[in-house]
Amino acid sequence: MRIRPYLVIPGAPTLDTLKYPISYSFPSGHSFFFFAGATVLFRSCRRLGIAAYGLACVVAFSRMYLFMHFPSDVLTGAVLGIIIGNIAWQICRYTKKRLSY
Repeated sequence: MRIRPYLVIPGAPTLDTLKYPISYSFPSGHSFFFFAGATVLFRSCRRLGIAAYGLACVVAFSRMYLFMHFPSDVLTGAVLGIIIGNIAWQICRYTKKRLSY
């Protein structure tokens, strides 16, 4: 339950065109979802997964750049996304194997 950086850091620049949420910042949901998806893609097709990880890193950086999240929020979201992405991959692989019998 940590307050977002743009509310805590005095003089943090904000963009008038963005809707800045009032909700808590920990962990970063955008980082979580993008890294989970990138992990699944990486496990399926390495070349596509590498591109997806690149996009996930850009999204994660943008969350800090826009003062939506602290670095630890983004890092935690990324780590959780990678873990859940690997678990989802294992479940799908197990299910596919079981259904093919």
